Amino acid sequence: VAVGFSGGALTMPPVIAREPDRYSAVVMVGGGADAFLMTLKTSYAMVGGPTYSFEGGEATAEFLLKFDEAYLRVAPLDPYHTASLLKGKPVLMFNGNSDTAVPSPLGNLLWERAGQPRRVLKEAGHEALFYALPGEYEAIRAFFDETTHGATR
Repeated sequence: VAVGFSGGALTMPPVIAREPDRYSAVVMVGGGADAFLMTLKTSYAMVGGPTYSFEGGEATAEFLLKFDEAYLRVAPLDPYHTASLLKGKPVLMFNGNSDTAVPSPLGNLLWERAGQPRRVLKEAGHEALFYALPGEYEAIRAFFDETTHGATR
């Protein structure tokens, strides 16, 4: 079972895409899709995220939308594309509905692109999602038991 948290959850769809037969199930906590858009929208940008400069000054919303479309055309391993390869695999996702680090709309996008798998949507931001995770251990263990037929014991 592949398990990813935050940045690790962002990498889960590409990892599974590269070695689909290696993993029988996936758990993602705090993940999303469309890495370029995430760099623009994340609240973590102020603490070391990428900065962009565009010829002519500030980029317009229309320009950024077109840039994002161009990015997605040349980024086949972005979770936006690879999430669809999770369809048919057991997937358990945890997202916060007020996440600003991995913006909630991009978490929703990952969930939709993955075929709307089983998901726990918490009333939480990114950090609070992780603080609440110990309360979900039994659900995660049950998911492991269900998807590995008890092989995790």
